[in-house]
Amino acid sequence: MQTEAPVEVDSGTKSEARQAEVALFLDALSRWTDVKSKAAPIYKRGINTRAQIVGASRSVFVRLGYIDTSVEDLLLEAGISRATFYSHFRSKKAVFAAVVEEHVRGRLSQTNVTNVDKSDYRARVTETIERFVNNYTNTQDLSMVIEQVAHYDEDFRTIRLVIRDLFVDRIARGIRRQQAAGTVPEDLNARESATLILAMMTNIAQVEIGWKKRKPTAELIEMMTNFWCAGIGLKDR
Repeated sequence: MQTEAPVEVDSGTKSEARQAEVALFLDALSRWTDVKSKAAPIYKRGINTRAQIVGASRSVFVRLGYIDTSVEDLLLEAGISRATFYSHFRSKKAVFAAVVEEHVRGRLSQTNVTNVDKSDYRARVTETIERFVNNYTNTQDLSMVIEQVAHYDEDFRTIRLVIRDLFVDRIARGIRRQQAAGTVPEDLNARESATLILAMMTNIAQVEIGWKKRKPTAELIEMMTNFWCAGIGLKDR
């Protein structure tokens, strides 16, 4: 397996890395819409109207799918005029990008485990998996729409991969910290391992939870934790 030297960085550097990753995601979204984004509103009325449009659009995209949704569908759901819509968004793509941004920011926040004891890596793994699958359970309707667009639109597929990499890099940072602590083999490729771990979680979420409507049980979470920890060769302290 390819060797990847463990890297430990301070919290400031890690924060900067996370911000850079999110910035990459936002840049990809902006380029996909193919138009310059409208400036965000600064007054309460404008902020509320924009939020209303984004919330209504999310409901329509989930109900009809991105491909079959028209701007007219969005106007009817939001109860706004065409002029109001275009004062906030330049296209259906632009409002879908806003919906996706809100969704991804929410997932990143709700699956964050920085509040879990850093000294107990296995506990952090279990909490990561539990939050990931539970969050997917609550947001699978839009997640499936995002997958639909990724299959339909090759350019949007790039964004889907950037979203994946946000979670891969988060997992990889945790593995590298364990390598620096000597609890995971130094010659393990942290990023490749993180990619495989995320693939496991994503497949369980999409197929077992999304398609088969299976509820994430404690037994399932424990089994996934065992696969993760055994897969990276985690040593008992």
